[in-house]
Amino acid sequence: MQRIQKTIFVRTSNLKPYSNINIIDASYHVLLTIDALKENSIKDHLLLPIVSLGLVEDKYISWGATVSDKKGNYFYTSFPQLGFIVPYLNLKFTFYFLVIILFK
Repeated sequence: MQRIQKTIFVRTSNLKPYSNINIIDASYHVLLTIDALKENSIKDHLLLPIVSLGLVEDKYISWGATVSDKKGNYFYTSFPQLGFIVPYLNLKFTFYFLVIILFK
């Protein structure tokens, strides 16, 4: 129990506003890619890590280390696609199981 209390105490320093703000980049990137995978057709992204959301207004906006296609979609190229597909599927299945359990 004492060990748990120490780790919680150490982590509370991360809760201060504007502390370690740059460590959220990876989490934000994965969540953005998951949303983009959901909002775009699979024939447009072919399960590649797309960062352009589904609306017309979201096209032709470059983002970090991305490469564009003819339709204005941007794809992230510095990380393998499984790093985005696995969290996407995990969240999708977790949501379905929660719905099944909660609304039986």
